[in-house]
Amino acid sequence: TAVLLYGPAAGTVLTALDGLVISFWMSKRHDEAHRALFNVSAPALSAWCSAHLFFLVADIPPLIKEPASVNAILPALILFAFTYFGLNSWLVTFVIALERRLSPVSVWTTNFLLLSLNYFAGASVAILLVGFTRTIDLGYVGITLPLLLVLYFTFKTTMSRIEDANKHVAQLNRLYLSTIETFAMAIDAKDQVT
Repeated sequence: TAVLLYGPAAGTVLTALDGLVISFWMSKRHDEAHRALFNVSAPALSAWCSAHLFFLVADIPPLIKEPASVNAILPALILFAFTYFGLNSWLVTFVIALERRLSPVSVWTTNFLLLSLNYFAGASVAILLVGFTRTIDLGYVGITLPLLLVLYFTFKTTMSRIEDANKHVAQLNRLYLSTIETFAMAIDAKDQVT
């Protein structure tokens, strides 16, 4: 919504602030500065690139200056959502894949494929908010608030599923390692030389 109304700079700053808030929220679990820097910069970079592409393709100024019809900007908005999702999710994917030494494609399909719905639903909510009015109207906020809540809970559920899956894999790895250690101790107890 900030990108559509006020342009790439406003959208990038707002996205960076959102990343900063998320970093503070996540600092309870991770106390590393490089993670916070990445959480601020990756979405902001994605927003900046996507916003510039949107205005280049739509060939319009920010909507606060000059209104445009929804039909006129819809293809550019779809491209904006695809670009933002693609850049942001693949930046995160490559970092996770490098950190855990996994295949980037498997990391992306496991963790981000379902989240694409949230990105496109967010773009739909943004166009609903700015497509018909340039002011903050409580009626529009009331209509879009349930959509935003659905997006939030979908995101939260997806992230919980991913976290549960990661915990399950870690438990299986510990079980596998302890099984091998048990076999090694049994073999060692039977015949230390061999």
